[in-house]
Amino acid sequence: MWLSILALAAAIVLAIWLIVYRYRTKKRLRRLIRLIERVNEGDYSIDWSAMKEGDYGILQNELYRTTVKLKEAAEKEREDKQQIKEALADISHQIKTPVTTLWLGLEELSEGAASEERSRLLFRRMKRSCSHISDLVSAVLKLSKLENN
Repeated sequence: MWLSILALAAAIVLAIWLIVYRYRTKKRLRRLIRLIERVNEGDYSIDWSAMKEGDYGILQNELYRTTVKLKEAAEKEREDKQQIKEALADISHQIKTPVTTLWLGLEELSEGAASEERSRLLFRRMKRSCSHISDLVSAVLKLSKLENN
């Protein structure tokens, strides 16, 4: 009879232990899922100091490392986009000078008052301006490819 009672008590203790273990496991998993959801939403300010040893601690450590890498990648992407934006603004400003040179040269040539030597000089300047614009447009295309990749 004592053996039956002892077996029953052991079974009850085992059942309680399994229920508690399962509850704690689910609780830890739900916590990790919430942390992953926060990271996916862009919240990198997670307190990882509550890490415990064991499999869940290892998993939390890996999540922390992934979070740090994602945060760094997001910051680098923001910086890259800002640099591209600044480069495009600079190129836009640089295009104005050769375009102005072209307009002025065309105006002077269209008036027909320029000498042959002056016309050749204007033609060379306009050709350089076209080359400069072509180079700037190539730079814009490269920046566009960088931004899309």
